[in-house]
Amino acid sequence: FHADPIELFDGTGVHMMVVTTRSIGYLKDREQIIKGYEYEEDIELIDLYQLDNKDRYQSKNTELLNMMGIKKDDFAVMGENVKSYLGEETKIMKTFLSRTDLSGDSAGLGLALSGLIEKGELKNHVTFGVTGAISARGEVLPIGMIKEKLLIAEEKGYPFMIIPSGNRTEAKKIVVEKNLKI
Repeated sequence: FHADPIELFDGTGVHMMVVTTRSIGYLKDREQIIKGYEYEEDIELIDLYQLDNKDRYQSKNTELLNMMGIKKDDFAVMGENVKSYLGEETKIMKTFLSRTDLSGDSAGLGLALSGLIEKGELKNHVTFGVTGAISARGEVLPIGMIKEKLLIAEEKGYPFMIIPSGNRTEAKKIVVEKNLKI
């Protein structure tokens, strides 16, 4: 689903692309799902993906490992990686990581860039969208849902979007297929 980008540090021009997802069980009629969300809930649906049993069980197993404390969720790992890369937890990071409405690791690069700006180590005068996971050493890692994030950035009128190089081929294909200006 469409979600508004997040600019952590006002005036930086660094806008993290956010995609909201929901699992819909036992509905197979694509048109019924689309109508239900777009008309009844007034939500802009970007795309539907059908999951198979492998996806479902992997998701359930990951959630169980998280609940038992054996594995940290991607959002927590992303926070640790950004903190390690920056050498500290900045005020903006602390506020962002306390949010309970976000998940995943694709905000890592945007969080790191915002942290560098907050620390005065980076300046930016261009508005852009950003997505990408980040390792503890600062390596930018590929993410999922690049199509949805590009469509949101295009809709918001961002002239540029920083993405992981591992998503470059997919992004180029989407830009051409959807005739995007970004």
